[in-house]
Amino acid sequence: MIFVILGTQKIPFPRLLKAVDDLIENAHIQDEVIAQSGHTEYNAQHIKCVPYLSEADFQDYIGRASVVITHSGSGSIFSALEKNKKVIAVARLKERGEMKDNHQVELVKKLSEEGYILDGTESLTDAWNRIKTFEPVSKALKFQIPELFEKVFQAKNKVMLVCNKGGHYSEMMCLQRCWEGVSKPWMVTDNHDACFDFGNRFFEFEAFNYSRRRFRSFIGNCVYALRLCRKLEPDYVVSTGAGIAVPLFFAAKLFGAKLVFIESRARVYSKSRAGRILYPLSDVFFVQWPEMLNVYGQKAKYFGTFV
Repeated sequence: MIFVILGTQKIPFPRLLKAVDDLIENAHIQDEVIAQSGHTEYNAQHIKCVPYLSEADFQDYIGRASVVITHSGSGSIFSALEKNKKVIAVARLKERGEMKDNHQVELVKKLSEEGYILDGTESLTDAWNRIKTFEPVSKALKFQIPELFEKVFQAKNKVMLVCNKGGHYSEMMCLQRCWEGVSKPWMVTDNHDACFDFGNRFFEFEAFNYSRRRFRSFIGNCVYALRLCRKLEPDYVVSTGAGIAVPLFFAAKLFGAKLVFIESRARVYSKSRAGRILYPLSDVFFVQWPEMLNVYGQKAKYFGTFV
């Protein structure tokens, strides 16, 4: 079985589904092809499309797949790499209106150059022609949880976790080993599935939109952030991004919380918008690729890449 992943972005990505449809026909692929299609509406000829999957079903499909063809969201790529799958990644492109910037191109370039995945952005067919002989590198990406988090997740501390859904949420859950059996943090996110992980310590928060047309919504977010921080009075706020962290960091700072921001693993050579805004405000600022140390400056600390 071949599993195709389009992620949860609201911007459609029909280019990938069409490329897969064409590949199936031209390469005479007989395997079953299932796609998590998200917000993309596409009249597929050879693909079974399912808009959304539970986390359990998502992981099950990855486990069953012989090949994973995915958009270049970090959560999707690293979920497949964790299961030692052969991965072809196709980056969403800003110039095609598929993304607000080209950070997915950065991640695909980095991981393909180091031999973890194949890059199908320019040609899915060329990448597929290499898949049979492609053997992903077996070396593990470096990842060591900083000692700081032992201090943060002490039982006496009130900790608020803040992140958007998708790859940001999966990165946050990489820290779960730090709080399990020690601390009971609050989770503030736009990921509805978080209620299963955090129960009554889950607070749903509308994703922050940078558009000027959503200014009223942003003001509403800021008011909600102030009320939430006043209610919870966190000692620490830890975020893996993205925009949802902006109003919550400003609100938490007013109440004296220590702020820890972890830049996305999808950022290899350029700053995220949230990172650019929150770098001066953060007490501790982590990056996940060594190249990002020079991008941000002296405050940035590198600890490895979440996997």
